[in-house]
Formats: sequence, structure tokens, C-alpha cells
Amino acid sequence: MVDKVHFGVGDILVFLASLVLSMFVGVYYAFKDRRRETVDNYYYASRKMSAVPLGLSISVTFISALTVIGLPTETYIFGFVTIWHCTTLVLPTVIACLYYIPLIHRLRLATIYEYLEMRFHRNNRVLSSGIEILSMILYMGTTVYIPSLALSAVTPLSTNAAILLTSGICTIYTVCGGLKAVVWTDAFQSGIMFVGTVAALIQGALVVGGFGNVWAAMERSGRFNVFTFDLDPRIRQTALTYLTGTVTSFMNIACCSQPIAQRYLSCETVKQARITVSSGINSLSAMVLSDFILPRKPKLSSKLQMIISKVTGVVLGLILTVISYLCSLTNGTIISLVLTVRGSSGGPMLGVFTLGLFFPWCNKWGALVGQAVGTLFCFWIAIGSLIQGRDVYYDRVMPISTGGCPAINATNMTSPLLNDSIIDWNTTQPMMVYDIGAEVDLIESKSYNNLYLISFMYYSMIGLFVTIIVGNVVSLITGNNNTEKMDPKLFVPIIDNQCFPANVRRFFRFGVPPLGPENEEKMGNMDSGGENFPLKETRNVVEVRESMTHVQQ
Repeated sequence: MVDKVHFGVGDILVFLASLVLSMFVGVYYAFKDRRRETVDNYYYASRKMSAVPLGLSISVTFISALTVIGLPTETYIFGFVTIWHCTTLVLPTVIACLYYIPLIHRLRLATIYEYLEMRFHRNNRVLSSGIEILSMILYMGTTVYIPSLALSAVTPLSTNAAILLTSGICTIYTVCGGLKAVVWTDAFQSGIMFVGTVAALIQGALVVGGFGNVWAAMERSGRFNVFTFDLDPRIRQTALTYLTGTVTSFMNIACCSQPIAQRYLSCETVKQARITVSSGINSLSAMVLSDFILPRKPKLSSKLQMIISKVTGVVLGLILTVISYLCSLTNGTIISLVLTVRGSSGGPMLGVFTLGLFFPWCNKWGALVGQAVGTLFCFWIAIGSLIQGRDVYYDRVMPISTGGCPAINATNMTSPLLNDSIIDWNTTQPMMVYDIGAEVDLIESKSYNNLYLISFMYYSMIGLFVTIIVGNVVSLITGNNNTEKMDPKLFVPIIDNQCFPANVRRFFRFGVPPLGPENEEKMGNMDSGGENFPLKETRNVVEVRESMTHVQQ
């Protein structure tokens, strides 16, 4: 076996410079804003952030280590069908711009889950925020683990030491500098990711003798499976799984996740927020403070709120470190693990917001039961799949042996990541390489429950539809809301553009009164006019808003 390749002196200097700069950004904003330590400035940058760094920050949120390291691994193992991943953000971005961004700015939410308390009941807010906190902790633990694994592969650091270094620096600059530090560090890191990706693409092509050889190798190994539109939901990934399941997952992130909503709210206007289309710790601490602490202790002083925010950030950083250590003990690819968890909770989360925005007759019981049933049903399938294991036929694994590869021998290097858990595709079952010409009856096992064989990439879509269906049925049983008495500020009609006839727009309001002309949301103007139809806020929401206003002053 050839020697493992480590960073050179120049590589280490560049790496250290990036760490020092990230730390500097956090310390800089902590010093600069030391006399403006308010919750609004800490979590939302006083709602005056520029759209450009926020847009880059959102890009980094979507294109994290899971994409930079995990997606190429998925492509290597399962084929070029993963190219559809690049198209899955289009529809979620459109939906966010048309419906969710105007609503979020109109209501000036403390967290995205405050909407659920306004629309339904406090219990809906607590349930959703609690589920999202647990889901995000697992997700963020994974995003810390993956770069740590890569770092340990090219430096003398062990994986555990790399985890401690990565999570420690992220926690420090986030806790010290708040959202401003997070956004500007993300903007800086987006440049590194872009340059690094382009450099790897060029260098990789040079090593194997040009892009023509790359294409020839892909065709030779059967990896050009882009146009695989198999309707069988048991197949791990096809073009259809990306265009349905993954789109649903990204729609949840773009429309109703706190890290993204927090960036929307940091823009001064709706127009800037629409343009924008490591923050996890900052967003989680915002959720803990706004969704769980302030509703019970609304009179907390500004100083105490800031102390709680920063202590919460440190505690969350420690939890993420532990989760990262545990990631190395899991089977299956990292993307499978994360999408299983996020899909099981994200689809029902999107479902309850969909019920709130577009189904005015849905009541609090429908939303609560719908989300609970959707989440439990998805986790039931996920846990059943983990216990049963997958039929290897449906995973369609490509040949992954590098024996005799001239490129690896010519560069005198190994790829430690290929032997680590990042592509430990399924160590509990025998390896089977997919053979397009093989007879299905000779491979397919008859002892599996088909429900548990459904691809994890469909979990989010399943959770979305189960939540919507159950939510409407339960609302019908327990008594639908009277849509004519509902608050119009809490709804966004599916069709409300002036290019449509008035009767069509009236139909899609489903009986909800229209907003007064002075309250209509205009593009680029987030400030509503008079209170023609005041919001019916709960006592907790009012008290928290008063507390936040007092802190901002």
C-alpha cells in the first residue's frame, strides 16, 4: 500500500489562515457591537444585513460539507443520477419567494415557529420547534463530522482531535459574534468552497488525462444513469426520487426552517430577502430563547437574555461535538443518515406550515394530530428499514474497486475516505454490485417487507402528504374553522396575482377576507399600513413581542 498523503507547509498555512480569520470575524463583531448587545442585533443583525452576504450564507447553508464531500461519494457509489440534485432547489426557491418570504416579513416573527402559535395554538409551536431542534442537532453533528473526517485524512490529526477543533472554532465565532459573524464567515467560506471545487475538478481531470477520459470511465463502469426514471419507490435513487423526494426536503429547508428564515428576517425589505434566496448554533439558541424561555419568562432583562443566548450556544456546541463523535459509529452513507432523519421530520414540518398557509379551515387539532401522525409514520418506516436492512438489489451499487487504477498508482496516493464510514454503504450486508443485465428474479429477495424498502429519499414527501391528509380529516371531525372569520394576515392565497380574474383570486381565498388596501404587501416594502385587520395574537406572543421590543430599545 502506498503512503498516505498529508498537507504540505503551504496547505497548512492556508488552512490555519482560514481558521484564524473565522475566529477574528467573531471577535471583531463581539468588540464592535459590545455597546449594542441586544437580542435583535445578536440574532437578526438589527434586520439591516446586505442581501449579498446573506445570499452567500444561504448558499453555504445548502451547499455544506454534505454536498462537497458527501455528494461526490454518492455519485461514485450510485452513479451520475445524482446530477439531478443540482436542479432540486429551483422549485423550493420559487415557493419561498412567492409565499413564505412575504408572510415572514409581514408578521415580523421572532422565530418561524411563532407563526404556528398565531395560526393554531402554542402547543403546535412547541412541538414543531422541539422537533426541529432535535433534527438540527443531528444534522449539525454530521456536518461537523464530515470535514473533520476529511481533515484527519490529510493531516496528522486524529478524527476526534479534528472534531474538537472544528466544533470549537465554530462555537467560538458564533457565540461571540452572533449572526453577523456567521454570515460574513459563511461568505468567506463560500469563496474557499468555490475555488477548491474548481481546483479539484481541474486537477482531477489532469490526473486521468483530460475530461474525455473521465467521461469514458463513467460510461465504461455504467455510471451514466442520469435518465433513470424507474417508478419503483424501493430503488434507492433515481431521477424521480430527486425530483419529488429531494425537492420536498429542500422546500422544507427553504420555506420553514429557522436558519433560513432568520436570514430572511435579517434583510430590511422583502425584495432583499427574495434576492438572498455554521448558522445552526445561532439559530438553535434563538429557538430555545424565543420558543421556550421567553414565553414563560417574558420580563427577562436584555442582559440576562444575552447571557442565556451565549450560554445556550456553548452548550449546543458541546452537544454537537458529542454527536459528531457518535457519527463514526453509524452504518450507511452520511447523506442517507441525514436525509433519513431530516426527511422523517422535515416533510411533516412542511405539511403543518402548508396547512396553516393554504388551508384556512384547518384547526389546531388537525395541525397537531396531522404533524404527529406524519412524523411518527415516517419514523416508523425509517426504524423498520434500519431493523430489517435493505435488499441490496434496490441500492444499485456501482463497481467501486480501485484495483489496477493507473491514476491512483501514478499519483502515489490512497484515498482514506474511501475506506472510512463516509461511504460505509451497508456493512451489515454482503456487497452486491448492480448488473444491468441480471435477471431480477435471481437477485431480488422475497423476505423483505416492501414498506420498509421504500427509499429514504421519499420520506419527506410521504410525511408531507400524510400530514396534510390527516390534518384535513381531523379538522373536519373536530369542526372546521369558519374561514370568513379568519385573520387574513396569516394566509397567503395560492393564486392572488392581479393577472388572474377577480373571481379566480376570490375562489382561492376560500372565504378568508382580503387584506385592506393599506395592508397589502408590496414588493420591496415590508412595512404594512394601518391595522385594518389586527393580528389575533396569543397572550404569550404579545408578552414576548413586548419583551423583545424593550430589549431592542
